[in-house]
Order: sequence, then C-alpha cells, then structure tokens
Amino acid sequence: MGDRSTKYIIAVKRGMHSQLPSEWIAKLQLIDDLSLIGEPRSYRIMVEASPQAIEFARNLLGDYCHIEPLIKHKSVR
Repeated sequence: MGDRSTKYIIAVKRGMHSQLPSEWIAKLQLIDDLSLIGEPRSYRIMVEASPQAIEFARNLLGDYCHIEPLIKHKSVR
C-alpha cells in the first residue's frame, strides 16, 4: 500500500442488500492497492486504498454501497 492510501468504510445502502452481488467482498479483494481491514460486519467493511483503487471500487459497487473516508474522532478531556 502506498503513502497515499486512506482508510474507508464501505457500507451497503439501505434497501440494496437483496440486489448486492453475493461476491462483493471477493470483488473488492481483487482490486490492486485495496486491502480489507478485518472482517465484514453487518454489510460493512473497512478498507485501506489508494485514490485510484477506491475510485475503481466506487465504479464497481457505487450503486449498492456508500464509500466514505474513515473519520476518527478524538475525545477531548
């Protein structure tokens, strides 16, 4: 993974579960410069990807999934 990789959340859109290709995770695993982080949970997965890889994922699954950068919140104390 290159220096320009970012973590993203890929989540299946509400109402799209039945239309989602059953092999959606396998398709993600085939994308160069995209790595799965952990196991899918409730139709969502975290990935780390280059800008080109995430664009490819959007073209592949954008009709079925929301793909957003991971936002980390820091607690203020």
